[in-house]
Amino acid sequence: MDGSSPQGEGLWPWAERLGTRLLMTGAGLLILLWFGRAILDALLILFLAAVLAIVLSAPVTLLKRKGMGRGLASAVVLGTVLAVFALLGWLVLPKVASQVASLVQDLPYRTDRLLRSLSDRLSDQPALQEALPSDLGHLFNVMPRLGTVLGGVGRMAAPVLTVVATVLLLLAIVVYAVIRPHPLLRLYLSLFPVGRQDQAARAFSRASTMVVGWMRSNLLVGAIEAGAAGAFLAFMGVPGAVVWAALTFFGELVPKVGPYLAAIPPVLVAFADDPAKALWIAVFYLAMNEVMGDLVTPRIRASTMNLHPASTLAMVLVMGAAFGIPGALIATPMAAFVKAYFEEFHLAGRPVDSAEQERVDAMLAREADAA
Repeated sequence: MDGSSPQGEGLWPWAERLGTRLLMTGAGLLILLWFGRAILDALLILFLAAVLAIVLSAPVTLLKRKGMGRGLASAVVLGTVLAVFALLGWLVLPKVASQVASLVQDLPYRTDRLLRSLSDRLSDQPALQEALPSDLGHLFNVMPRLGTVLGGVGRMAAPVLTVVATVLLLLAIVVYAVIRPHPLLRLYLSLFPVGRQDQAARAFSRASTMVVGWMRSNLLVGAIEAGAAGAFLAFMGVPGAVVWAALTFFGELVPKVGPYLAAIPPVLVAFADDPAKALWIAVFYLAMNEVMGDLVTPRIRASTMNLHPASTLAMVLVMGAAFGIPGALIATPMAAFVKAYFEEFHLAGRPVDSAEQERVDAMLAREADAA
């Protein structure tokens, strides 16, 4: 039967419509995927804003229960947080600026002394000793020219301004969410069917409790690290040990990255006095951050968040691999939300399995037998 028959004439429009639908569906999916990838960073920022709003809402709610209006309570909490960080900046930034200026001024002398020290230590390694620069002139000739440095700074201006604008926008979202959370929570509940809204409310409450526990664990770990850093820096004779200890405490509030950033000022201050002392301080911070981050902190968070340490480390690994530093920063709060919603929407409706523990013990026994 050729295409000129009535049957053929009826088949072609159907195939044409099917092809058009498939083409439109594919194009729509591509646009959706592109849009999702384009706004992924914004979604991570919004999630971080939600986490910060939840954390700051805890003391606001406490003050409200004591009879204070929400607006005044929000102003007290946000003002206190802003004042603490402003005080920290006032204490730290002038010291860092003065030490950096001193370091730049004394850089030729410090570098010459460091080269001479390395040359003496490598006296039994002639090949390595010859590889060292013979004088400061050769060393500074290989350093970037001032124009190159200024050009690099100029190229960095736009990304830095973008980061600053993003941070300011993030803070604005957090402030509005803390002051007026009710419309946002009603919008959140409206995303669920009426029959599921009670579960959604319970899951959010559980996740919020764990997020507040996450912040408590950060404060506890920060206090431990600040005490250890302050004691070590005082022992090493680094000026401003108390200030750098306070910086270490607040550095823990920025997961993974903050503790290493907090190590930079005391290392610079120590380097201005003695490069060997700076090396010891850098090693101390590195060891402390790794031990606390991989061994102590997960156990503390397991008790304050009711999360298994392996779960938090796995989430940090996955989110860090997928989204880099921003992913690692929100990984632990994300684990709290995943656990809360999984338990409420999946495990809550399941019947109680009385033999579950026996099955777990049997699984462990078989692993032991296999070993």
